[in-house]
Amino acid sequence: MRNPWIRYLPIVLLACASAQATAQADARRAFVTSAKGNGDLASWAESGGQGGLAGADAVCRSHARAANLPDADAFVAWLSDANDDAYCRVHGLTGRRDAHCGLTELPTDAGPWQRTDGLWIADSLADLLDGRMYRPIDRDESGRALPFNGYLQAVATGTDASGRGAGGFDCAGWTRSSGDLLVGGAEMTTGSWGFGTALGCGANVRLYCFQPGPGRAAPPGEHGRRQAFLTEASGPGDLGSWPEALGTSGLAAGDAICRARAAAAGLYRPDTFKALLSDGRTSAHERFSQPDLPWVRLDGVRLADDAAALRTGAILAPLNVTESGTYAAGIGAWTGTYVDGAAMEHCDDWTDAGALGRAATVNIAGPLWMRSSSPRACATRAALYCLSDADTLFHSGFDERP
Repeated sequence: MRNPWIRYLPIVLLACASAQATAQADARRAFVTSAKGNGDLASWAESGGQGGLAGADAVCRSHARAANLPDADAFVAWLSDANDDAYCRVHGLTGRRDAHCGLTELPTDAGPWQRTDGLWIADSLADLLDGRMYRPIDRDESGRALPFNGYLQAVATGTDASGRGAGGFDCAGWTRSSGDLLVGGAEMTTGSWGFGTALGCGANVRLYCFQPGPGRAAPPGEHGRRQAFLTEASGPGDLGSWPEALGTSGLAAGDAICRARAAAAGLYRPDTFKALLSDGRTSAHERFSQPDLPWVRLDGVRLADDAAALRTGAILAPLNVTESGTYAAGIGAWTGTYVDGAAMEHCDDWTDAGALGRAATVNIAGPLWMRSSSPRACATRAALYCLSDADTLFHSGFDERP
């Protein structure tokens, strides 16, 4: 008997395609500009001679149009001045956050946002500002990674961690190349993406550009892969002094700590976890010997495609999610390791709190993810990076978060 659904199949497929296209059009996008300039926005070629926030928005819209992004003329820069906060601007509004952006109640419905390479940044503006950020905004208007020059890429914001303007750090309303401005780091998440340090207004900086307003929800995360996390606990570089070390020392203590934390969190095969650490004899990357399988954080975001990515710094997201799901910032993780796996200061093989060690900044992605600008006293506290070295994948029924 002929299936009665066949006659309706083209209509069903057309409806599904239309719904998919609508959903895709509803996705909000954000990017960092490929162009750079100083704090006088009128001096940027793409501003059309306009200064201030209007010039910044003109820059964003010019880049969005050049990349054929949808709704290109709606993009706004993540910038604040004395009258308008970035928080309000990404809602498509003006005014100050403290004054509810001119509304009777504070708007809270902007986002979520995708990068221009299709990967998700955060589920909402609240998550973005609270540090629950999946990936850094380090792709330009065309979805390309920023060129690596050995340093973090500075992005002008003039905005604090809550989305409010930071008075006196906005180059006189983005009209001068003298004075000071606040910047964030394009490779960073968890607060530091938009609120990091101050530079002179003559510095060469980029802009963040956001499609304002609410969009469709992000899909579930990627699971069923090897897991990786940052320990919620921290301690000195003498790893044998940590309670979870259970009488071991050195690299063995690091592994014992990771396995104890993984077991307490109910993670898959906790016995396979190892600490990403080097000592005087072993490179951190050489300690992971199983087949090259991807790692994901516990929020379902892919960290790295394989072991080669650890060595080359092709890290897709910071490893700043702990075993309990907390997004960490402002702390370090002991590594004793340079980006390529070469050993650096390692607290005398992780046994001496009186020595020196190296710790990475946990909310940086990309080639600088294991960077340590200088050695630190091993008596100070830092967390550990813990990665599974399992030789199998597991399935949990979730789809991949793009």
